[in-house]
Parts: sequence; structure tokens; C-alpha cells
Amino acid sequence: MKNTSLFLGAGVLICTFLMSCSTQTKDVVDDKPAMNKATMSKIYEAFNSGNTADLGNLVDANLIEHQPDPNIKETGLEGLKKTIDLYRSSFPDLKMNVLSMTAEGDLVTTHFNMSGTNSGPMGEMPATNKTMNIDGVDIIKFKDGKAVEHWGYYEEMKMMEQLGLMQEPAGMPMDPASPEVE
Repeated sequence: MKNTSLFLGAGVLICTFLMSCSTQTKDVVDDKPAMNKATMSKIYEAFNSGNTADLGNLVDANLIEHQPDPNIKETGLEGLKKTIDLYRSSFPDLKMNVLSMTAEGDLVTTHFNMSGTNSGPMGEMPATNKTMNIDGVDIIKFKDGKAVEHWGYYEEMKMMEQLGLMQEPAGMPMDPASPEVE
């Protein structure tokens, strides 16, 4: 009986030790999506502030951009910095608000709202001094804590209509919430 109690006690200690080790490993793995989300939030802060000095700590130098802006010739991290500069000069009051953000594995998906007043030229398009308020989605792949790939879209046609650079098709409002055109 004494040997059985000793054996069971040792078994419980070993199981407890093994479970605590697996929990620590699981916590480290589970922190990766949260860390990637925090990094993504900092990238949006760069869009909001225009401060791109720390982007090298957040974004890989060879970032792959699957939806490059036609006004930007640079690629990778430098292309992202130029994109932020272009948007901040075109919309000095640019504000990007995160509506929702999810992370799984190495991917972070963000639904955002972007608003601002177009008081500077955007490429060859002149300033309109009109406001835009649009939504979009970014999907970012992370590796070793840095953004390495980007896919995304935003409501470009809606933005162009709001800025007066494109007319709504007759009877088809760009914003489904707007009243029908008669």
C-alpha cells in the first residue's frame, strides 16, 4: 500500500509538471496573434500620425504589397512609407479607425474606416477640399513579428464619388444607405 501511494504521488507530480510545461508552451504560441494585432495597431498609428520612423521595427524591408498604389514606384517598406506620405499630404487630417481586428496564426485581418479632407493633390488628381468616409479591409501576413505581406481593398469608387471625381451611376447610389435616386 505504501508503494502504491508513493507511485500515485509521483505520478501526480509528473503529470502536474508536464501539464505546466505544455501550458507555458501554449501561452507563448497563443501570444503570437495578440502580438501581431498590436503591431498592426501601431502601423495604423503611423497612418494617423504620419510618423514613419519606427516602421522598420514593424514591417519587413521586403514587404510584398499585393495592391500597390499606382502613384508609388517604391516597393517594400519604402513603398509603405511613400504611401503613408502620399495619403497624409492628400488628406492631412486622415484618420483610420479600426472597426474590428482578428488574428489567427500569422494572419491579421482588419476592418477599418478611413476619413479625411482632400486638401492636397493625390498623384495627378487635384485637391477637392471635400471629405471622404470609407471602409476597407487589410489582411497582413506576419513573420518573426513583422508584416511581410499585404492584401486589401477599400471603397475606391465611393471615395472618388465623395470627392466629386466620379459621378454615381443613375439610379444606383454608391452608398446603399443613401436614398434612392428618382
